[in-house]
Amino acid sequence: MDIKQFLIQKKLGYQNFKASFILLKVSKAQEEQFRNYAKLHPNITYQEDVLGGDDFEIGIQVKNMHELRNIINDIKSKFASIIHDYKIHHIYKEYKNLYYPIKE
Repeated sequence: MDIKQFLIQKKLGYQNFKASFILLKVSKAQEEQFRNYAKLHPNITYQEDVLGGDDFEIGIQVKNMHELRNIINDIKSKFASIIHDYKIHHIYKEYKNLYYPIKE
């Protein structure tokens, strides 16, 4: 999500969270089901693989903590056999990074 979308959603009252998952041994079919769930869920803004530590990460936008808890409980119930552990992080500020090419 870019910074403009983040600010618009914040003005509308949405809160942003990141959920990181450590997965057990996952078959291709289970991985595809998990990815499709994340892709199709209206509150999940992105999904990505993570290097080092966690295996999978999603961004979640919700109006309140109750809505977040419902989404996490739904994920835990549908994918209990492949989730070893998870962490949730509240994103309260996002910085815009500008990268400049370096000349040698």
